[in-house]
Amino acid sequence: MTKEEIANALSTGISLIKYIKLNGEEREAQATRDPLLIPERVGAGAAPRVEDVTTVRYYEPLVNGWRAFLVENLIAIERA
Repeated sequence: MTKEEIANALSTGISLIKYIKLNGEEREAQATRDPLLIPERVGAGAAPRVEDVTTVRYYEPLVNGWRAFLVENLIAIERA
């Protein structure tokens, strides 16, 4: 999948994702980029981040924080 396809899949609702972290561990997470599901206070006042084509940033509701993974390390994505 491309970064755009992944971002589109995460743009509404919650998805379950699985990817390989930089240290080689597999990670499973609930993920979203849906603005309706991200509290306003998370990231408020932070400097805007420059998006690159190799990394996907997502919000993880269970830990109330932002995470990221490399596009090439995505194993699976499905609707929660």
